[in-house]
Amino acid sequence: MALSGDVIVQLPDGFRETSLVGCVELRVRYEGLRAAAVGESEAGSADLRLSLLDAIEVLASAWGTAMRVIPLGAVDTPDTVALAGPPYAELHVQACPAYLTSSQHPLSLNDVVNLAALGRSTRDGQRQEAGFRVYAPMDIKRPSRRQWAAQGLAQLAQSWGYIEADRDRLLVRPTAV
Repeated sequence: MALSGDVIVQLPDGFRETSLVGCVELRVRYEGLRAAAVGESEAGSADLRLSLLDAIEVLASAWGTAMRVIPLGAVDTPDTVALAGPPYAELHVQACPAYLTSSQHPLSLNDVVNLAALGRSTRDGQRQEAGFRVYAPMDIKRPSRRQWAAQGLAQLAQSWGYIEADRDRLLVRPTAV
């Protein structure tokens, strides 16, 4: 399978009050994508990386699932469960360290996600994962989830040296060259 993911939700257990926690993860197995592309003329050289906008869309969708759909498997009316704190989602993007590039180096985020929309970095860093937490209402709508996911990625990128990283630029579909 080329794409897989997990959605993890922590709900109050009835004995102690806890916050609703949603954690979403997307895994892209590039060897699976390359195998699926066999027969295409440029399968070996095709850029199979996700765009940052695609990563934002996946995170926003999974966040909605984690906070609105999955809790229904545990309780009939999640909105009525007493929470000890505000609900939050943890959003993660990770390059699997078990896989190596053709030069035998572990995959970095830039190997799996096209970071070009962030601009140029003032640092040379090879990160394998990124994650951040967003506190928001359980019923936050998709456009707001997209905005917050883009904001979180832009803030992380700025801390990595991508000083031009901007939420609004991340939400624009790149044009073909």
